[in-house]
Amino acid sequence: MFQVSSLDAANTQIEHSTGGAYLPGNTSSFAKHYVSGSVFRPYIRRYEIRENNGRRALYLIDGAAAAVELVEDVVDMRIQVGEKASPTASVTWSDASAATIDFANVVAMRVSLLVRSAADNVVDAPQRLCYPSWASACTDLAPTNLIASDRRKYEVYTTTAAIRNRLIKGI
Repeated sequence: MFQVSSLDAANTQIEHSTGGAYLPGNTSSFAKHYVSGSVFRPYIRRYEIRENNGRRALYLIDGAAAAVELVEDVVDMRIQVGEKASPTASVTWSDASAATIDFANVVAMRVSLLVRSAADNVVDAPQRLCYPSWASACTDLAPTNLIASDRRKYEVYTTTAAIRNRLIKGI
């Protein structure tokens, strides 16, 4: 990302000068020279769990637009980020809310969702689950750290995603 310092619409050129004249400004020049391409405005999409009429759901908040319910009966969401201090270091995982995260070293993230059925009395007994899936309390000998408080069907969905432009440094 960079801040445009001047725009030459006639020649379709964008300047991104460094220096203190522009706030917040650009701190360095690009390592490569690009002759063509597309420019996209940055945007933020946020996902969160909200309660609506006594039921929890996963919502998308897209800028200033109203929140949109994506999936109902998502009970909880946990996020971790993977940091890698150097190319030869191993990835260290931390909760995304940890104050000690160095976001310049984040190379991956993982998300775990706890989802339940809308109807109760679907299973014979309250389920025993490992949530989030990376919980240290869950082992092969004790694969449970959560016991459901009802007889709904619960599922844990977890995914890990690499941050593409952080995998290979120097490109």
